[in-house]
Amino acid sequence: MPTAYINEDGSPVSLTASIDIGTYEIRYMAAYSYEVLAVTTIVVEASAITLTVPEVVISGQSFEITWTGPNSKGDYITLVTIDTEDGKYDEWGFTKDGNPLSFTAPIIAGEYEIRYQSDREPGVFARKSLTIAAAEFSFSAPATVPAGTSFEVGWTGPDGPQDYITIVAIGSEPGAYESYEYTSNGSPVTLIAEITAGKYEIRYQSDRERGIIFASTPITVTPMQISLQAPTQVNAGPSFEITWTGPSGPRDYITIVPAGAKAGSYQSYKYTREGSPLSLTAPEQAGAYEIRYQSDRVGGVFASIAITVK
Repeated sequence: MPTAYINEDGSPVSLTASIDIGTYEIRYMAAYSYEVLAVTTIVVEASAITLTVPEVVISGQSFEITWTGPNSKGDYITLVTIDTEDGKYDEWGFTKDGNPLSFTAPIIAGEYEIRYQSDREPGVFARKSLTIAAAEFSFSAPATVPAGTSFEVGWTGPDGPQDYITIVAIGSEPGAYESYEYTSNGSPVTLIAEITAGKYEIRYQSDRERGIIFASTPITVTPMQISLQAPTQVNAGPSFEITWTGPSGPRDYITIVPAGAKAGSYQSYKYTREGSPLSLTAPEQAGAYEIRYQSDRVGGVFASIAITVK
């Protein structure tokens, strides 16, 4: 039960009434011995608690809950499925945080309840039913994209917190992701096709429900089309130009390395985002070399041509 120390708190002291209605006693008690030195009675009446919420909310969207109630320490409002055991909670907010409170609807449609509960006492002190209606999802995306390239995906959906659009190989587990962008960034979002050609799908997923794919559409990633044009031989030391075509994905680059060097090796290099042609610096040591198209995103050599340094 609530207690106040008169030596520490002074007069008057503040107590919090029980949530349960009835007749109670206020007691003045001695320290250590707990002898009751004075008593007076008090009647605790029922609090007027109300919850005002929309009848229907679209899954994943934000909505407001207006409430009245005692707003005592530890009182909170929670959103749970209608069959949730009393006293349990899911998304919640303390009443002290304001009125109205802003909640985000679950992304899974169904019947729910808004409940007024308290950390001080078990039970539900007010409840209001709420229907979460299924959101509509759609995608607008190309049927095919070249490997490694950027492409746009238009979408519609609930745009809840941590919802995102991603591209993954067909058959990937729910919640898997590769290139992704949060829906909070608007529509369309920009994704990067995988470097490996094949069958993929664009998915609408959420960090809030990691095991669910809410919508998907297939997309085919076609092989890279890369070309490199450079002089067949250059003098050691000066710069020279390379004309190229390719996906120009994030962190793709063109470099010159000794012939037969390990994939991912590089010397003078330029990122493809700088355009075509690019200027590289010839090595100081004469010999057989290669011009390569590579990427920081994944290992491998995606195209190469021979060049001799004199």
